[in-house]
Amino acid sequence: MGVSEQKLLNLLQKILGSGKVVSKDEVMFVCPFSHHRKPKLAVNLTTQRWQSWIDTNAKGRSIYSLFKRLQVPGNYFTELSKIVKLPKNIETDNTEEQFVSLPYEFKKLTETHTEFAYKQALAYLKKRNIGSYDIERYDIGYCANGDYAGRIIVPSYDADNKLNYFLARDFTGNAYLKYKNPPVSKDVVVFENQIDFSEPLVFCEGVFDAMAIRRNAIALLGKNIPSKLKMRLIEHGVTEVSIVLDNDAYKNALAMSESLMNDNIRVKLIKMGNEDAADIGFNKIIQRIKSATLLDFGELMKQKLCMN
Repeated sequence: MGVSEQKLLNLLQKILGSGKVVSKDEVMFVCPFSHHRKPKLAVNLTTQRWQSWIDTNAKGRSIYSLFKRLQVPGNYFTELSKIVKLPKNIETDNTEEQFVSLPYEFKKLTETHTEFAYKQALAYLKKRNIGSYDIERYDIGYCANGDYAGRIIVPSYDADNKLNYFLARDFTGNAYLKYKNPPVSKDVVVFENQIDFSEPLVFCEGVFDAMAIRRNAIALLGKNIPSKLKMRLIEHGVTEVSIVLDNDAYKNALAMSESLMNDNIRVKLIKMGNEDAADIGFNKIIQRIKSATLLDFGELMKQKLCMN
């Protein structure tokens, strides 16, 4: 394997995890486009051609196209440009940058306001067991008017303390949609500035669940692992994750567990029944995580069969 091929392999492993070298220029990775636990994504380090043997639509003629398909951050394109020739007229440093800002009408709840909406917002958070500590820690605010009127605003910041997303939850009980979020990609690491990747992580569905769990909890904003979060796990060498998803997402939790275990990450799968973390509170959810046992592939397959 030449120097360029080795550099390319090192870069791919940062994003896709450890691969299996099957010839002098071809490597097989666990496919990010499916939940198959065996390496099914073939990448040729010389020709740059890649193909998934599970998803026949996932294939391309360059590592650049693979990175675009994976929506990797711009810094990886910069690294790639130092190894191979990229298409002309592309912005390597800001390929995946997105602009998001808090609503103009946003007001911090750490500051006292006289309007009725301020009292409504605090009452709603109190009902969800969110007090002054969490309000300050997560920079929570609200809007009394504008597009997000009558909504709690929970900002999320990346590792550099830059806003990368926010969640807007109705607190009036009158809105048609409970949540109204910004028109930007959800491929972010929520509360990244609060996360210590050297410690075990907890994955949950929503931001209120993450705030209830408190310790190293990441809201997925859904039922799957965002690609940016998956890359952070590899970059930081994360070794253990607990998955706390609602009962209706248990099948997703199993697929998520398999994907993580294929990357040699230990997994605890917490069964929640009809409850969620935000409902049962910090002490109970932490106890469930502590008492849970690590999942192995035998138990994983048994659980998957039970779901069919």
